[in-house]
Amino acid sequence: MKKWKKIASAAFLTAAICNFGVSLVVSASTNGWAVTYRKYAQEHENWCWAACAQASGRHENDNSIVTQTQVASHGKNGTNIYTMGTIEQTLDAAEFASLDTATYAIGSTNYPFEFYIAQLVNDHVTIVGLMYTDDNGNILGTGGHMVTIGAARIVAGSSRFITYFDPYDGGYTRECAYGNFYNGTKVLANQSVPSAVSDILYPTGG
Repeated sequence: MKKWKKIASAAFLTAAICNFGVSLVVSASTNGWAVTYRKYAQEHENWCWAACAQASGRHENDNSIVTQTQVASHGKNGTNIYTMGTIEQTLDAAEFASLDTATYAIGSTNYPFEFYIAQLVNDHVTIVGLMYTDDNGNILGTGGHMVTIGAARIVAGSSRFITYFDPYDGGYTRECAYGNFYNGTKVLANQSVPSAVSDILYPTGG
């Protein structure tokens, strides 16, 4: 069942996010946001994109029982389905997983933290693409990875944290500082190199 929840605390915060189609006013008792959704480990080595598309798309439609194999086959048009997926193929796959009831958009990498809050408030699971980089932030060109965003919170009025699900190696959930996640500080447990956000894929509408 689709649902999102506020996480209570004593912090004070007011934010307006009109640019993302929602005006959000957060009360004194709230500093966190989370979506409850079913998470899927990737079933094959290169299927992080398919697992994320399956999780996000099926969350948009409770009636969807689309399998990860069906998602990957659709995204790849039935050809070379076990290879890495592009952000465009992930978009097609996520819409398919929603039984074409949701429309997805590819977003800018410079969207602020408040964008993720707006997505959570609207009960959406955002897909984020990560590219591997060197210690200077230069993209290595050796592939990337995808994760889904399920929660965000602000501590003491300023410290920002994001919670993501990584479908690799059986899947795991991890929280990290938003700055580390966004700029890349080896946020993925299986990495030996840093990563940085390269693409954002999200359902549109409330």
